[in-house]
Amino acid sequence: MRRTGGRYRATMDAVRRHRSFHTRSVPSHQSSYASDKYTDDGRPILFYVKALYDYQATIDEEFDFQADDIIAVTETPEDGWWSGELQIEKKKRQPGRHIFPSNLVSRHESVASHQSPSASGKFAENGRPILFYVKALYDYQATIDEEFNFQAGDIIAVTATPEDGWWRGELVDEKKRQHGRYVFPSNFVGLLP
Repeated sequence: MRRTGGRYRATMDAVRRHRSFHTRSVPSHQSSYASDKYTDDGRPILFYVKALYDYQATIDEEFDFQADDIIAVTETPEDGWWSGELQIEKKKRQPGRHIFPSNLVSRHESVASHQSPSASGKFAENGRPILFYVKALYDYQATIDEEFNFQAGDIIAVTATPEDGWWRGELVDEKKRQHGRYVFPSNFVGLLP
């Protein structure tokens, strides 16, 4: 990989190696590594990872993701470009796009042990799995574009809980929802009973 124009890009050689890896047949002895979980298109899921940073795809086979997104990994070739499926609502996935850079993710044990990254089985408006719900304890006024305003008593659907204390989610009340704004301070909310 090389860094070009502020984004990571694969060299053409890396793309060719990746494509040849993904088009060859898989020997039968490798099937013992497959889990009992599969992607929507039938590929066995090896494990789950969590995105450390946002990524914008640079070729057709790649998919975009945001920091804290969950990805089901299906193949791990040594060229640094893994294959997988973004764990968002099915209708919001990009068909045919399954490649992502492995250096922008980390294995996340709490995700790996779940049956599904979405505990509720529901998805936020942006397609991210809803992990749980919280109630606002205080009013909050956004200070940057990515944050959203809320009032004490508002219910928030949480989609990611990074350790920096700025969680991701959206207001449950569609009338109050501020589209494109998804960050809020975790110390202003409490878990619902």
